[in-house]
Amino acid sequence: MSTESDKSQKITASDLMLLKYLQKNARATLKELAIHAGYQSPSGVLERLKKLEERNIIMEYETKLNKNALGFKVSVLTHVKIKEHYEAVIHEFEEHVKNLEEVKWFFHVTGEYDYILMVVCQDIETYHSFVVKKLSKIPNIMTVHSSFVLKEMECNGLL
Repeated sequence: MSTESDKSQKITASDLMLLKYLQKNARATLKELAIHAGYQSPSGVLERLKKLEERNIIMEYETKLNKNALGFKVSVLTHVKIKEHYEAVIHEFEEHVKNLEEVKWFFHVTGEYDYILMVVCQDIETYHSFVVKKLSKIPNIMTVHSSFVLKEMECNGLL
């Protein structure tokens, strides 16, 4: 026998349509969302959005900025190998990296390198300064390899 809380936990086809539309336009009105996701009313959309937020399915709403228009012309995938792989060392490295303003996201990965950082800078000189004055100061880094991004293309969202 299902309870009311069980029903609110399921992702419906309407929820998926709602989430897909939100990925394309997070500024859509409740009325637009209701139309595109098959809800009867904007109030039904609002109630569902609140439940999706409470369950942390919708984590945040973001504004996408044009980095080129803001003067950030260089994007670099920076591959980092660390010397030791103890939990404390990993944690310390991640704490340092997440506080570097040039790093927009990073992954802890398997393979030849331990981390891949997406670094965005104004120009190559700024990236050089980032590597020399900031990244190289983080303890336990063994190797850094830079791959400059030639072209960025955005694909589909998560859904």
